[in-house]
Amino acid sequence: MTPPTNIRPPVLHYRPVRWRDCMWVWRLANDPEVRAASMHLQAIALHAHVRWFVARMRAPLPWWVISREGRRVGMQRIDPTDPVLGSVPVLTTWIHPEERGGRVGSVALAQVRAMLPGLDLRGRIRPENTRSIRACVAAGWVHGAPVGDWETVYAWPRQDNYNEAGELV
Repeated sequence: MTPPTNIRPPVLHYRPVRWRDCMWVWRLANDPEVRAASMHLQAIALHAHVRWFVARMRAPLPWWVISREGRRVGMQRIDPTDPVLGSVPVLTTWIHPEERGGRVGSVALAQVRAMLPGLDLRGRIRPENTRSIRACVAAGWVHGAPVGDWETVYAWPRQDNYNEAGELV
């Protein structure tokens, strides 16, 4: 059987996170798959989330809700530092459970690359999170050096990310 050739990737739209997104982001953050893939595995208490949300809203850092056909389907944010990777910008992407497996993640990862050309952005992924690893690869992200024994780092290709032997650093 020949696969169909007329399948189009989902069309995604970005807008800044708004105050009214607080509860939606909290529910998405506490989704079991999101928690299992996160650095902190425990559920997030609402009072802790609200404190974090208020601080994040005041910070001049990129943070978007991703929508498709008028529905919120995910969010992406960039943090300037990471507890594991140090002082490199790190992208976090969460996709709503109903949208997983439909290429929303890989399209969102590719779109953020296009929105921020030249930014040396990284992502931190647990090795067992194969869905996210596949989405990164499909979006053109490349494998970086493992960090510790449980996380894998992806970065996009920039000439200065490679050493003299042609290895990604």
